Amino acid sequence: VGSDIGEGAELVPAGAVIGPAEVGLAAFAGGRPLSVHAQPTVAILSSGDELIDPLALPDSAGDSGAGGSPTGSGAAARIYDSNRPALLAAAAAEGGVGIDFGIARDDAA
Repeated sequence: VGSDIGEGAELVPAGAVIGPAEVGLAAFAGGRPLSVHAQPTVAILSSGDELIDPLALPDSAGDSGAGGSPTGSGAAARIYDSNRPALLAAAAAEGGVGIDFGIARDDAA
């Protein structure tokens, strides 16, 4: 390829994000095709009447807003939905796109 890169050398490692520098490097090596895949997209949905959406809580501490606050007893016990924000962040951290489908309520059927 050149004096600084030996023949058969791996130019772009598997799993690398392809940007302008990687495209230029491939062209420098003779325009060899790069095998790529699309950015993964993940749909994320939580379910349950007990869940409170922490992503929809108001900013002011005195206003309970639509999110409410958790309680610890009886049939009305509520918990914050921590899995959905964590999974959205994990998808982004790994280069994916998380689509937030919110919280599905239980069906009394």
